[in-house]
Amino acid sequence: MAHGLKPALPSEFDGDRTKGMVFPNSCQVYIRLCLNSFTDEQAKIVWAMSYMKAGRAAKWSTRVFQWEEQPENVGYHKFADWEDFRDEFKREFCPVYADSASINQLESTAYFQKSCCVDEYLNEFQDLISEAGYSNPNTIVVKFRRGLDTQIQNAIATMPSGRPSDMVPTDWYTAARTIDQN
Repeated sequence: MAHGLKPALPSEFDGDRTKGMVFPNSCQVYIRLCLNSFTDEQAKIVWAMSYMKAGRAAKWSTRVFQWEEQPENVGYHKFADWEDFRDEFKREFCPVYADSASINQLESTAYFQKSCCVDEYLNEFQDLISEAGYSNPNTIVVKFRRGLDTQIQNAIATMPSGRPSDMVPTDWYTAARTIDQN
C-alpha cells in the first residue's frame, strides 16, 4: 500500500449503466494505491468481479466464470488483462451511445448556462466534452463560450488586458469563474 494509505473499497456494482464508469474507476484507484496486493492481472479482475454481486453485474460475472469452467476453456482466462476486462466492462455496462448523446447536446442549446452558476455549468460542460471525446482546445473554447451567460461571455471577450487565449480552455474557465464570483 502506498505510504500507509487506506483507500476506500469500491461500492458493490449491480450493472446500472448510469454508474458504469464509476465502478471500474474506483477499482482502478484502489489497484493503483495497493498494487502490491495484486499478484497478477487475473487477481485484479477477479477482485473487481467480487464486487459485482447483484443485478445484471452478478449475472454477467457468473457467465464469465462459467465460460472459464467450460472444458474447452480450462486453463484460459476470459480476459487477457485488466485493460481487456475494462474494455468488455465498458461495452456491457456503460451507456451505449454516450458520446453521440453528448455531441448532440453540445450541438444544441441544451447545455447552455442559463440561470445556474458558472461552477455548475462548468462541471456539466466538462463532463459533456469528455464524453463527446472533444480534444481540440479551440473547439472546446468555442463551445464553452457559446454556452456561457451572455454578460460573462462579453465581459471576457472585451477584457482590456489578460483576455484568455482561445486555445486555452482552462484560462477561459478561470476567467468565467472570476467574473461570476465578482
